[in-house]
Amino acid sequence: MRKRTHRIPRFEEPGGPDDATLSQLRRIDSAASKPHLIHFYLYFPAQQNAENAKAELISSGFDVDLEESGMDSRWLCLAYKELVPRLKELLAIRNTLSSLASKFDGEYDGWETEVADPDPDAIAHYDKHRR
Repeated sequence: MRKRTHRIPRFEEPGGPDDATLSQLRRIDSAASKPHLIHFYLYFPAQQNAENAKAELISSGFDVDLEESGMDSRWLCLAYKELVPRLKELLAIRNTLSSLASKFDGEYDGWETEVADPDPDAIAHYDKHRR
């Protein structure tokens, strides 16, 4: 007879960081199936690299802000777009932005969004288990 063991949940779900973030969003956001303003973070070693990436992002339908990173001498290229957060689309955006960042010697550092219509009970449950 086999002894049963309990699995310890991992922070990152099988679908990667995008799937993990979407899962958290669905747990605490009762409007997760509606459009959200999503911010995508790209960092570049020089302003010109960031400007080049900005031009391509704008031509791909993103709005973009540039600023010098306060922590180091890199440039933040903050791209944002309103969309319904779905895994397939976010994975495609991750691939596109990772390639774009590499093209200009930069780094894609993921995305975030605000919770549109939070479920207070789900947030309390989530906060309780994060500690």
